Parts: sequence; C-alpha cells; structure tokens
Amino acid sequence: SRKVQDFNKNDKAYYISIFNNDIKFIEEKFVFPCTEIFSNTIAFIVTFSYALTINKYMALIIVFAGFLIMIISKRLGEFAATDNDNHFSSLKGYNEILNDGLYGFETLYRTNKSKAFMKLFETKTNKVESSHSTAFKSSGKLIVLVNYASITIQTLIIFISAIFVFRGIISPIYYPVLLSLMSDIIFPMQEIA
Repeated sequence: SRKVQDFNKNDKAYYISIFNNDIKFIEEKFVFPCTEIFSNTIAFIVTFSYALTINKYMALIIVFAGFLIMIISKRLGEFAATDNDNHFSSLKGYNEILNDGLYGFETLYRTNKSKAFMKLFETKTNKVESSHSTAFKSSGKLIVLVNYASITIQTLIIFISAIFVFRGIISPIYYPVLLSLMSDIIFPMQEIA
C-alpha cells in the first residue's frame, strides 16, 4: 500500500537497501543482458542455419544438447538464487544498523551506548560477510557444475559426430566444421539461459 503510515513502519535504511538492490538487480538482469541476448540470438540463428545445411540430424542433436545444458543451468541456478536472496536479506539488516548508527551517533555517544552498538554492528557485519561468502561460493560451484555438464554433453556430441562420419552420414571434411559449430550453437544458448 502507499499510505504514509505504512511508509513510516520502516526506517530509511530499509528503503535505501531496497532501492540499491533493485537498481543492481535491474542492471544485472535486464539492462545489460538485452544486448547480449540479441547478439547471441543472431549468432545462434546463423550458426544453426549453417549446421542444418551440413547435416540436419547433427544440427538437431546439437540444439537438443544446448537445451539440455540450458535446463541444467536453470535448475542449478535456483540453488544459487536462494543464497543470493539470503545475502540481500542480510544486507538489509546491515544497512538498517549502519543508518541507525550514522543518524544516532551523537545519542549513542552521549548515552555511553557506542560500545554496545559497535558490538551489534560487528555482528551484522560478520553476518553480511558470511552470507556474501556463501553466495559467492555457491555461484562458483554453479559455474563449475554447469561447465562440467557442458563439457560432458559436448564430448558425447563429438563421439556421435565421429560415428556419423564412420557410417558415411557426414563427410569427413565437415567433421571439424560441425565441432566448431557445436560451440557456436551451444554457447549462445547457454548465455541466453
């Protein structure tokens, strides 16, 4: 709701935290990726079209593998999102205590409560650092797992392509071309996901 009473239920730091987090979220999730999505879509269309001219079955297998990697990436991303949400939640509390300390420093100092405040501030700082570390580690694990899955699936495609070459379904001349196109098709799909 937009009532003044509702606005006054939280202090300024709460709203500053939301504002900062929202701006960062919008930049990372919407503004910056728009150009990436456009260029990756064009790259995908061009490389997939060329792969279709070489062998439609291999082109479809490569796209299927790309979708498989996208699904794996999305599923694993959900786990990292929870840790990121926890980090943003702890940042809210940190910003609130920081705001209270900055605006009420004179009162804290005069009432001899600055040591208690500093202890509370240290606790909030440790919580933020811990949640940041957890979010950072889970994001790193996500990247590693997605890369392992991608490498495994692409290795499987290499073997399938080799079988197609040995059976005469694909000309040996196009084998290295298909391998190159595989990366050029799957990479944009991963980036779009």
